[in-house]
Amino acid sequence: MHEPPEIHVEQLPGLVLGGFFDRAEIADAGVVDKHVDPAGNRDFKKSDFEWLGVIACLKNSGMPVKQIRQYIEWGMEGDDTLKQRLGVFETHRNAVLEKIAELQGYMNKIDDKIRYYKTAIAHGTTAVHAETDCVFTEAP
Repeated sequence: MHEPPEIHVEQLPGLVLGGFFDRAEIADAGVVDKHVDPAGNRDFKKSDFEWLGVIACLKNSGMPVKQIRQYIEWGMEGDDTLKQRLGVFETHRNAVLEKIAELQGYMNKIDDKIRYYKTAIAHGTTAVHAETDCVFTEAP
């Protein structure tokens, strides 16, 4: 059987792990081959890319390294850990949804300020907002 060619991770746009891969000791978990070519580039086989894609997704969406390593360990253990791995993704999904909601709140504030400044620029002054500004008072 012919072995697929090795590919440098640098050849894959969007899969940016930088030094994370080594710092997190992902290679030591046995998920992917630890081969490094003479130029110092880590080589991966096509079979490694599913793992790398999942690892990059978890990392880039804010999962702590410790949890990523736990997920990898469970993955290497096989089908006995299917429920644990599902739990990892369900828990992380909830965390990502919370972060999205937080970011949406920030985006709303940014959009408000964009409207504020566009209106002020259109009228040549921020005084245009004096009539419409809300004044907040503390409840008794």
